[in-house]
Amino acid sequence: MKYDAFISYRHLEKDMFVAKGIHKALETTKIPLRIRKEIGRKGIERVFRDQEELPIGASLSDNIESALEQSEFLVVICSPQTKESEWVMKEIDTFIAMHGKQNILAVLVDGEPEDSFPRQLLTDDYGNPREPLAADVRGDSKKEIKKKIKSESLRLAASILYCDYDNLRQRHRERIMRRYLAVTAGVAALGVLFGVYNAYNLARINENYQQKLTNESKILAATSKQVLETGDRKAATLIALEALPGEGGDRPFVPDAMDALADALGSYSVGSTMKKDKILSHDISVSDFAVNSDNTRVVSSDQLDEVYYWNVDTGDLLFKKNSIYYEGQRDKVSGLAINSDAVCAVTEHFMTGYDEAGNVLYENRFTDDYVLFAKYSKGGNYVALNFRESAAVYDARTGELVRTFADEDLLYCSDMIFSPDDRYVGIQADYALPDTSFKMADEDTTNVIVYEIATGKRVDLNLPMDTVLDMFFAPDDTLLVCSTELDSLLASGDHTNVVQKFDYKTGKELWSTDVTRSHIGPDNSYTYVKSRIIDTTEGKKGEVLVSSGRNMYNLDLYTGEINITIPMENDIIGFYLNPDGEVFNVGTSDGHISVMDGSSGYNYADYGIEVGENLTEYKTGPYLITSMHQSPDIVVMSYMEDDTKEVVIDSPTTIYAMATSPEETNFFYTTKKSGSDSPYEIHVVDAATDKEIADFSFSGITSDDIKYHDENTLVVMSYDTDLTLCHIDTGDIETIPDTAEIMDWVLSGDRNVALSVDGKEYKAYDISEKKLLYEGRFSDDFERGYWNDGVLNEKGDTVYYWDFYGRLYKCDFVKKEFTQLFEDYTVLSASFTEDFSKVVLECGDGFARVADTATLEISDEISFFGGTKKNLEFSEDGSKLYLQGSDYYFRIYDLETDEYVYISDDQLDMAFYTKEIPEKNQFIFCNEKELIIIDTDTYGILSRIEYGGLYFTKEDIVIGMNGKTIYKFHVKSLEDLIKDAKEKYGDAKLTPEQRLKYKLS
Repeated sequence: MKYDAFISYRHLEKDMFVAKGIHKALETTKIPLRIRKEIGRKGIERVFRDQEELPIGASLSDNIESALEQSEFLVVICSPQTKESEWVMKEIDTFIAMHGKQNILAVLVDGEPEDSFPRQLLTDDYGNPREPLAADVRGDSKKEIKKKIKSESLRLAASILYCDYDNLRQRHRERIMRRYLAVTAGVAALGVLFGVYNAYNLARINENYQQKLTNESKILAATSKQVLETGDRKAATLIALEALPGEGGDRPFVPDAMDALADALGSYSVGSTMKKDKILSHDISVSDFAVNSDNTRVVSSDQLDEVYYWNVDTGDLLFKKNSIYYEGQRDKVSGLAINSDAVCAVTEHFMTGYDEAGNVLYENRFTDDYVLFAKYSKGGNYVALNFRESAAVYDARTGELVRTFADEDLLYCSDMIFSPDDRYVGIQADYALPDTSFKMADEDTTNVIVYEIATGKRVDLNLPMDTVLDMFFAPDDTLLVCSTELDSLLASGDHTNVVQKFDYKTGKELWSTDVTRSHIGPDNSYTYVKSRIIDTTEGKKGEVLVSSGRNMYNLDLYTGEINITIPMENDIIGFYLNPDGEVFNVGTSDGHISVMDGSSGYNYADYGIEVGENLTEYKTGPYLITSMHQSPDIVVMSYMEDDTKEVVIDSPTTIYAMATSPEETNFFYTTKKSGSDSPYEIHVVDAATDKEIADFSFSGITSDDIKYHDENTLVVMSYDTDLTLCHIDTGDIETIPDTAEIMDWVLSGDRNVALSVDGKEYKAYDISEKKLLYEGRFSDDFERGYWNDGVLNEKGDTVYYWDFYGRLYKCDFVKKEFTQLFEDYTVLSASFTEDFSKVVLECGDGFARVADTATLEISDEISFFGGTKKNLEFSEDGSKLYLQGSDYYFRIYDLETDEYVYISDDQLDMAFYTKEIPEKNQFIFCNEKELIIIDTDTYGILSRIEYGGLYFTKEDIVIGMNGKTIYKFHVKSLEDLIKDAKEKYGDAKLTPEQRLKYKLS
């Protein structure tokens, strides 16, 4: 071969630097004499490194193909961008076609192996997974990378020379040491050098091992989060624990794992949103389930007709019953229910009642006929069984037969329903054809037969369609029936469902209304009809709600008139009505449960719940219990609440905002009663005692108008009021006269100067002295100088502001100088360091530019699109930028290294404040939904506090608000979380099946 190796790399600065270094290191590697004798070679003689950039879409040049053909090894410089290089991919494919994959080596310069190695390097010539031999030269600086190239090139050289790496490294070290010994001429130094070598070697091994454990912990933390999304909170907890340091273990601490554990345990949950809580796992796919009256128990069956009974509070399986066989055939489960006395399961030939432990309380056998359908009353106390030629009602608590119905002129069909008081049962039935040798149904007639259970009295309700979809006893003591033609359920297009209202005691039809059901292919939706009478501002209102295909219909209960049609985006699988208001929730096949207004059709999107794709059934109550198509799991969701949450304020009115004093000794919150004329109430609370220590009331202000002047004083700056000082200790109020009707106010950095601006007119006031300091006009130029927004410096003697046309100005009040800055840029907003030595400009061309305020020299340009909402500010020391633009990802940019050091995993609601805590190496990000604590050593997330708003750093307390409640959490340490996990799950471990399922080693 002409070349020992061919180096393939992308022409990026770091990749080129590494390629050049590897090239030089390989060709200059000194091979010890003993190894040269063993391999019969002096060393690596020629390495090919192409230095010309290939245009996109071009073919490999002849000299490149020739060099690849004559190279024994291919060395690929790998970074996350490598896979994007068409040239590098062609060089790899060409080398593989010529020589196979055996002699391909990798050099990792950036990123993680799974993100950086091209796919061709991850399998052998037979498609089996392989891990390429790789040298790791990643570093934070060129100096560190250069140092690693020097050591890691030996790993590549060993492969190219077909010698043992450890042997080569050892001989290389020995050669270096001999040279050193020759200089020092001291035998004693040999032991010292070997000690140094061994210490270095052990440190390197430990460093690599610790990095491997860190990466593993991050993967485990991510896996825990993914498992939690499925609802298996216990497994998520156990996986997170494996990612954390254990007793006597050497695993490093990774913040992401602590956050994953807190999330899995439901820490910092305030109980305002439904979250997946636990999974009830079956052997195979769930076919049906039922719940008791308070949703604390579930009875379910799978597709093998096995019956399970669950404690929903704990997730424990209380008992399981294997399939029942009758005359050699498995008996299909027809219906399940739980009542106060028994767990009842009906199969084709058996009706069995069990107690909580699974002991049989009663058993009925049906040997003369078999059960086609079973339907329970609302409380599960009674069950109606359909045997086709007869029907029967049983007491599901005792197993006793209540009444049998076997009218000669009827063949009983599928649907059945009990009245709310369990006195009546409605059953779909076909009339039997007369004068036939055996009983046959008249396909042209379908009816609902209503029986009074106690007497057996029968009333026939005539239907225009041949199939009943659903029935419902309305609150005005009538019966609603929805029917359609059976054939239409199998055909695409628009079809008619007929909704009828009957006086079920006389059989009289009161009204009939047609609604449309549309579907492509067979109908996969579920048609339900339900009704309610609710109190509204206009009096009592009766509604009938019908799900039909992808539409919800609201009908007038008394006339049948359609009030509104509410289209849904997916097939409707069920809905539940709120008996006390106009809202209802509706579940669709995409796994979304929407909260809707029944009168207007308005979707309360913020209250919707995502439960998982292919939703087939759900039950509401204290728990939301769901099953998915072909899934072996029932997922339980609940309004989880961390029991360490402490309620600080329980307000009678909605709480709008909070803020903490500069020294964190107190905080205020604002409330306002409904009505535009109601004043804003400002309540000040002592942070140590949680007691209210002052309150103030203002009309015509908003929460944004209130700021802290100092620890004991609030300042109110509003258009409708004079500039006002509120003294917390005395409750006194002072005003600065003639300061009302000001369009905008800005507070200085030291909180002592308040600047009022009205167009081009300004006045600056000393708050402490309550006097006017400066006044004037920004500019007399008609076209320039109109105020949009701005920032007042620390002392309050200079303001930087921008107008509506993207022009930035500086106004020095003392010198009375007015200057336009950065005239070459359209400035949409600006932010400054604390000492105002630097400014970051949000520019209209999609960049944020950092500049020196004295020289106006631009030092950095970072891509940034702000939009109407944005966050763009410096860190306290001015070394970093915090950015959150129109894409809603939060980023931290290091101005010293010119790189992003943090990008949030998800889009986050816009931050309303950020805060550094240098003494704890922490950073706080806070928006309306959560307060996030970030570790600034690793930029991993330590904690997320739901609806957290204020962080008191000395006490490690977070104050949050939600609705009318203010609460607090003590921020939990890792030890606290591990203790919580042990208390909840004891010494539980992942099962081998779970480890296999979640791909854990």
